[in-house]
Amino acid sequence: MGAYLARRFLLMLLTLFGISIIIFLMLRVMPGNIVDILYDAAGYVNPREKAKIEAELGLDKPIVVQYAIWISGLAQGDLGYSYVSERPALEEIAPRIPITATSRSAFPYSWAFRWVSSAPCARIPASITCCACSA
Repeated sequence: MGAYLARRFLLMLLTLFGISIIIFLMLRVMPGNIVDILYDAAGYVNPREKAKIEAELGLDKPIVVQYAIWISGLAQGDLGYSYVSERPALEEIAPRIPITATSRSAFPYSWAFRWVSSAPCARIPASITCCACSA
């Protein structure tokens, strides 16, 4: 049993690692980077200032170094910075967590209701209750 749990835990870590690489690469493969987007929105481009911001954000470093910085920040709870609201992303997400948790707490009740209400469909095929359940 211990070997099974250890193997499952290692597979979980491997899966999380793979997902983190996919997410990171998807963020980097998109056309343009945040500096390009900010400068296009502002309507002006100063190459020196653009290079300075890219250096501050670490976009001038190799992609492997960028990933290491990103994953270490993520492990420490640093989710980045929102350029729209000009606040840390964690401050944007934190007020929304209770609302999400409340909506997710209703899931077991809805699942139980669906299971109980669909049980007659399994016992009596092609009945009126079955038609009501599938609608």
